[in-house]
Amino acid sequence: MTRGLHKRTRLTVRTITIVCTVIFVAFSLAYLILFQADVMTMAQHKLSQGRTTYHVHIFSFLITAALTVVAYACNHYVKLPLRARALAFFPSFWGLGLLSNVNLSSLSPSAHNVGALPFLFVLLFWIGTTILLRQIHQPKFDNTPLSQALWPNLMIIALGINFTCLMGNTQQNIHYELRMERLAMEEDYDRVLQIGAENPQTSRCIMVLRAYALSRQGTLGDRLFTYPNNLSSDALLPIASDSIRPANLPAVMKEYLGGFPTHDMKATRYLQLLTSDTLAKEPAHDYLLCAFLLDRNLDAFADSLLSFYPPTDSIVKKEGRITTYLPQYASLPRHYAEALLLYSRLREQPVCVLLNDEILENYLNFSQLYHAGDAQHTEADCQSYYGNTYWNYYFFK
Repeated sequence: MTRGLHKRTRLTVRTITIVCTVIFVAFSLAYLILFQADVMTMAQHKLSQGRTTYHVHIFSFLITAALTVVAYACNHYVKLPLRARALAFFPSFWGLGLLSNVNLSSLSPSAHNVGALPFLFVLLFWIGTTILLRQIHQPKFDNTPLSQALWPNLMIIALGINFTCLMGNTQQNIHYELRMERLAMEEDYDRVLQIGAENPQTSRCIMVLRAYALSRQGTLGDRLFTYPNNLSSDALLPIASDSIRPANLPAVMKEYLGGFPTHDMKATRYLQLLTSDTLAKEPAHDYLLCAFLLDRNLDAFADSLLSFYPPTDSIVKKEGRITTYLPQYASLPRHYAEALLLYSRLREQPVCVLLNDEILENYLNFSQLYHAGDAQHTEADCQSYYGNTYWNYYFFK
């Protein structure tokens, strides 16, 4: 009888350990590979000052293996009651949370981590709980059914998973930035643009990478304002401190545009200087036009448009004996066309005009909606029907 109870107890302990191990290993690999891979890459880049590379799958398996060994060591040396065996895995969850609790304030002023105090408190609580449980009388042979012994351990594992997720870096924008940066360097621009497309909280780095991906696809003038743009034209270019990122964004932009400011300067002003130089590359022209649009500087936009996009035609304009030829466009990238039509409607003497019936009809419908109803409903209606247009940005952002 005693031998049977002993065998059943050992089988129950082994089953609980296997179940906890499978759950921990699966969670750890998924957490490190699918969720924290970019954060861990950035942490490795910072710690090694860019001298080493974080190989996601290799390091994820090594970290998981090391933490599993820690759990088995705790399970072997810390004799816990049958219903609390999973506490041996808590130091591994604690270590996983500590590893992913990366301080990235150097990347973003809003970035922060939870600090060391919560980790110290939880560690002391685990030590105290373990000591208390060891003082409880434990029968040598526990006849508790497996189902009754398993669910308390699963609850402990669930607490460990929640602790890791709470302590690790889970800031959405930081994860967006790092993932977009990695994908941009892999030239997967479609996926770059998919990330955070509906998120209204846009950081400077997100906008830099989004504009870069659009420009690489040749659609900057067509699609920039289909995404949230709640920042100024300065957000088209990275800041100098972004050179500490794995991709070194200032160096990327210098190579792509033909230059990058060596000191603090408004992006619009720098792009004006850059495009007047022969070293500027073609994408810099669209960057400047979009910078003017983000600044709502329609006059400068129209002047630069004439320089970068030759008019398709001209219309004769007579005032008394004076005859002038007004440059005219039939087709342009979508947002340029929307901005040019708006400009020609707001100025008595525009330097160029747009002749496009479809854009004109859309603008007239927008204008009718804009001037109808109270301000709150007007903005909601315009956002609903014309949220992807430059007009919506110009009047409401």
